[in-house]
Order: sequence, then C-alpha cells, then structure tokens
Amino acid sequence: MLIMESSVVLVLFLSTLTYLFIFSKNNLRNSHPWLYLIDKLIMLGFSIVYALISFIHFADTNQYDHAWHGANTNDQIILTLTTKVPLSAFYYSTGFIKGKYTVSATSDINKAITLDDKSAKLGYPPYFRWNKINFDGKTRVATIVIHVDQGPVDITKVTLVGKNGHIFSNYQITSNTQQNLPLHNLISTKLPQHMDDNWQSSTVFDEIYYATSAYQYLHNMSPDVWVHPQLGIYLILLGIIVFGMSPLGWRIMPDISSILLVPLIYIFTLRVFKSRKMAVIASGLILCEFMHYTIGRTASIDPFVTLFLTVEYYFLYAYIENRMNGVEYSTSSRNLLYTAIMFGLAISSKWSALYSSPVILFFLIYCELIHNKPKLRQFFI
Repeated sequence: MLIMESSVVLVLFLSTLTYLFIFSKNNLRNSHPWLYLIDKLIMLGFSIVYALISFIHFADTNQYDHAWHGANTNDQIILTLTTKVPLSAFYYSTGFIKGKYTVSATSDINKAITLDDKSAKLGYPPYFRWNKINFDGKTRVATIVIHVDQGPVDITKVTLVGKNGHIFSNYQITSNTQQNLPLHNLISTKLPQHMDDNWQSSTVFDEIYYATSAYQYLHNMSPDVWVHPQLGIYLILLGIIVFGMSPLGWRIMPDISSILLVPLIYIFTLRVFKSRKMAVIASGLILCEFMHYTIGRTASIDPFVTLFLTVEYYFLYAYIENRMNGVEYSTSSRNLLYTAIMFGLAISSKWSALYSSPVILFFLIYCELIHNKPKLRQFFI
C-alpha cells in the first residue's frame, strides 16, 4: 500500500527540486505568502466538495459492540422457527472472531439442509461483517444452528428472510451458554441495509486488520497487527470511541485525514510557486485522484502517514526557503523542529515513512553545505 504516499512524496520532491534549481535565482520578495480571503474560500470549497464526494455510500452506523460470545468449543446458538416455513436467506453479522464455526440447518422432517456458507471460504475470519447463506425457498426450515468449533466467536445480529423477501421474525433463540446479553436482542426487527453489498456495512480490504486491532485495544487485548507502528491504529480507535464499533467509527478518522490533505496541498503549492493558479490546479488534481478516495474511505493507516509526510515536507521546504534567502539558522530552526516532529509522527504510523529520510538529508546537505558555502558550491554547479 505504498502507492498513495509514494506518489505524494515524489510530487513534493520534484516540486522542491524544481524550485531549488530553477527558481531559486529569482530572489522572490514574498517568501511568506499570506492567505487572503479568496484563498481560504477556495480551500474551504475544495474541502467541502471532497468531503461530500467521500461521504457518498461511505459507511453505516450499525454497531458491532454487543454480541453473543462463544468462547469455547461446542458453544452454540439455536434458532428455532415457531412456524416451519421456507426461507430465501439467513443473514448473520459476526463481530470479533479468532476461532472457527459452522452453520447448519434442519427441515421440518428433521433432515439436514445443505448450506453454502461463503464466509467459511474467505480464507480469513469474517471480522465485523454481514454474512449471507441462501436457502432454496422451498424446503420448510425448522432450526438453524451456529456451532463454535474453536472459540472465540461473536455473533451480533441474525435475520431470517422468507421466500417472499420479507423479514421473518417468528422464531426463538436459545443457547447452551450463559450470556449477559439477552438473546432476543440478536434478532433484527427490520431488514438491515447493505447486507449484500457490504462495503458500507462490513470490513473490507485491510480493515480486517486495522479495525480489528483497534477493537482489541479498546477491549484491553493484544492487537494482531504489529508489522507497523501503532499510532495509525490509535487514531482509528479515536473514531471508534466516538461513533462506536461501526463502519462509520473505524473509517471516519482516515477520511478526515484525507480531507485535510486537500487544503494542505493548496497551501504547500501556493508557497512553492507563489501562484494561486498553480495552487488551484494542484488541489484540483488531488480532488480528482481516485486512489486518494479509495484509500481514504477505509480504515487504513495510509491516509495518516500521507498527511504527516506532506506536513513534514512543507516545513522542510519552509526551512530551506528561509535559509536560501539568508534567514539565520536560529530563526529557521523552528521549521526544522516541526519537520522532525512530523517525521516522527509519520514513522509512528507506518515504516514506509522512513523513505523520506534520504530526501530530508539530501536537501539539508545541499542547503547547508553547498548553497550556503560558495567554495563547495562550485564543485556541484
């Protein structure tokens, strides 16, 4: 998942390089361009447009916090239909799962019904998602059993759909385990949305790792994801604390980071080129970057590291610009400090931020040892 942050770093690197070797000879008077009201309105407009687009089919608010918890092998919940009727589908949502389970069903003549549970074929546990099992719509169903083969397994909601497509609620839920959660709370009283097209209602892509690890932090468990530093997961956790363990909760913070990148690109470009036109073009490009929307709308750590790297490069550029215009080191060092802080936040989110360190080193060497030292500069220019 290096595509987004790598492309941004490359663009910023080339922009800074262009300025240093082409435009640095022009002693620009306005090295600290002010943001006028028109600039603020443009940034606000771009940010609103991006936010509105990113919120289209963004996320549901259905909670995965409360669940029946199957901790041990042979724990099970049984759905017993009071009226034996044909079903078209059985939907169930799974919460935190580290174990394995099987779903079985019997007909009104006590015969096993063959089921095709696609969630069992995912290759990974179905963390925080809606799952669907189709029935033939002809066989009268008597019972449906979710059996724990290896715990833990969390079931948060169940929904039966009759052959007419309407929700069927004439059944009871029992379990062979004692639960703090009343089992009737698992029954959906209305047909949940986005159960088939589960982008809005379930975990997708790397969310199975990051959203799950955030959930584990919230419940004082050791997280599964240790391949990257944990700051990004903590930031995802903030959204879950506010909006609950829901798709909205685990996606909101990455999306906010992606929204903030739009005005930041405007400010950065305005400082580099001293041109409102260039700033509008740059912001418009990021507004049309589909990868930015795709990654920013999921519970991923990439939006955080991209935002931190962009701010890092902004302060690095501000430091270099000041030094090349003759500003004393003591005055410019504050920007260097901010660069270091952003670098630290970036590598605290994802190790790929380390790739920016050679870029920082390159420009510091050029600025301090080549540009500001005429005797050394003649060997390089």
